[in-house]
Amino acid sequence: MEVFISWSGEKSRKSAEVLRDWLPSVIQAVTPYYTPKDIDKGQRWSNDIAGKLDASQFGIILVTRDNLNAPWILFEAGALSKNVGSAHVCPILLDLKPTDLSGPLVQFQATQFAKDDMRKLIGAINDALGENRINEKTLDNIFEKWWPDLEKELNTILTQDSSDRVLGEVRSDRELLEEVLRLVRNNEYTSFDSGNRLFDKLNHKPVSYNESTKTITVWFHENSPYEIDLDQIDSGSQLLDFALQINRKGRCKAEHIKSFLDCIEQISDRYFKKNAQGVFCPFGSNKNVEWPED
Repeated sequence: MEVFISWSGEKSRKSAEVLRDWLPSVIQAVTPYYTPKDIDKGQRWSNDIAGKLDASQFGIILVTRDNLNAPWILFEAGALSKNVGSAHVCPILLDLKPTDLSGPLVQFQATQFAKDDMRKLIGAINDALGENRINEKTLDNIFEKWWPDLEKELNTILTQDSSDRVLGEVRSDRELLEEVLRLVRNNEYTSFDSGNRLFDKLNHKPVSYNESTKTITVWFHENSPYEIDLDQIDSGSQLLDFALQINRKGRCKAEHIKSFLDCIEQISDRYFKKNAQGVFCPFGSNKNVEWPED
């Protein structure tokens, strides 16, 4: 599986090089792509980079204080999101906190450079492999073996860069409070399908529905959601297949299955004014469904 590593700036570049060499040690089925040449502002992507963006199934964005608003970081994040979906685009915060993020990068589930968060990221990459995924226990053992190497090398890069300067807060308390207020106001009158992944994360919803993208998101933990496109569900058998897939996930709980089925029930009522059984399995047989256009 192709994994695109996006970076901008010297600290991010060095970190990308280390991560490129480290990832296949943990998951051999992963082929990271990283270009050692930075892209100047106003310069077009090379055909090679554009091709790799299209071919990648997962994207990692290395975010630092220096490149938080770098144009090419944001462009590549948008290109990756369009190709693989936001669930498979993950910013790694090297010297930042999640609350430091603003603008377009907020829509993605960020990973802090810390052991627990990085293990969740590795789990998300592993899940994206589908049938080729590694057993969770085996993956735990491999990660435990290789994590110290990554931690040591990246910490060396980060401490060398910041040793001569005092790091202040990236965003003020007032700015953070204003963002929380804006999120609350934007979602005050929303129904079950808020479409705001940050809001859903803050409320710990097991299942959420994004009406704009027609996507159901199942939240196993905060950084590795499982997404289902509604255009993939057009019969009762496929609906059952997705329920079984969710049930097989190691972190799945009974509340996930219940919330998933409740979500399907609400969607059926919202679009077709019928219960889910009437939509997907009338008279005991499967029925194909064409989802209404916006």
